[in-house]
Amino acid sequence: MLFYDVSEETLLERCLVRASNSLQQREDDNEETLKKRLRAFKELSRPVVDLYARFGKVKHIDASKSVNEVFEETKKAMLPQVFFMIGPKGSGKSTVAKELAQRTNMIVLNFDGFLRAKGFDVNDYDDEDATMALVKHLVNETNPRVLLEDFPRNEKQARLFIKNCVTPSEVFYIRCSKDICQERLLEIGSGHPSYVPSALLSKQVKRFYETSAALIAYLKKNTSFFEINGERILANVLKEVFSVVEPTVIHIRTGGNASNDLRK
Repeated sequence: MLFYDVSEETLLERCLVRASNSLQQREDDNEETLKKRLRAFKELSRPVVDLYARFGKVKHIDASKSVNEVFEETKKAMLPQVFFMIGPKGSGKSTVAKELAQRTNMIVLNFDGFLRAKGFDVNDYDDEDATMALVKHLVNETNPRVLLEDFPRNEKQARLFIKNCVTPSEVFYIRCSKDICQERLLEIGSGHPSYVPSALLSKQVKRFYETSAALIAYLKKNTSFFEINGERILANVLKEVFSVVEPTVIHIRTGGNASNDLRK
């Protein structure tokens, strides 16, 4: 639900100006009638907004701004909830992303796969067109939650995305050493689609840590950032990630002698 939030004074001013500029002025376009409409909204419609807000289903738009600014806020409000997941190859982020998506009603969009599908060079980390293509894709996304795997890959991409799209709800950085990453790829074997030779993996992990230092510093400062130790067993990694996204439910049961205040 989108709620265009604006003060009563501003609403009255706008409506009266519109009425005075209208070629055919309506009989009910007067201050008294407009105030009655606002009272009806407060009594009938506002409780509905408040109800949905309790479940996190309302996005507030500051409608006191200019038309263009309100339009830009509206476009962003219509975008899906976005999550980032970054980490070196072999850190387990693809497995974690898949498990998280299944558990929390998300879809996973792998950035490398997206680039290949759109004909971009996956090794070009400075292609602004690739990031803007991702933003355009998300504008048309109907799923309410999207987990972007392997994105962003540097600070430039992160800044461009946040400026033109949305700030991610959470960022997960799956930290893992080169040695552990190599051990895991050796375990899955050369027949696995994700397998890469040790020499190539070493270069990829090195490049990740070289390009991500500034990125991680930026994300820590500007987003809800969670650094996850990916060297642990999968169950422990998943437990920590799930705890960030899933709500904490507290169930209070009272006995027959509990006070009415406690029951409320």
